[in-house]
Amino acid sequence: MDLRFKKIMIFIVVILLLGMTLFETLKQLIDPDISIWGSHIVAIVFSTITVALTAYFALKMYDRINRALRLETARRETVEKQLRLCAMGLEKTMHEFQKTQERVKLLSGLLPICVTCEKIHEDRGKWETLEKYIEKHPEAAFSRTICDQCVRIITEESESKGEKG
Repeated sequence: MDLRFKKIMIFIVVILLLGMTLFETLKQLIDPDISIWGSHIVAIVFSTITVALTAYFALKMYDRINRALRLETARRETVEKQLRLCAMGLEKTMHEFQKTQERVKLLSGLLPICVTCEKIHEDRGKWETLEKYIEKHPEAAFSRTICDQCVRIITEESESKGEKG
């Protein structure tokens, strides 16, 4: 039930109790009877005051609880929105990480190999023969490059051809 309906219901009860009090008062004025006057009017007035005070404090408490619930609901909605944004950011970051990880795996598997003598350039800067490298690393994939020794040989050959030509 919403607050407006509850307030209307309490208002109706208070009006009915006040009406009963007025009715009993008028009845006693028309036909006075001390014993009835004492029993009915006092009970009705006391009931009216009790119901009115109870209704006032109940509505006040209901309003306070309702306000607190609205604030909590708003706070939770804000937190849920932030959580959804974080989840979307995390999902995007994970996707980028997986793509980067795949690229690193691909690039780390490629080996520079000299196109002339087929020596392999190690991480330590050393050039090693293909046979020795394959013995040490059977899982390797290769890319083509040229080693320092072959560069010198090719340079010397091209210079010597240039002198002859």
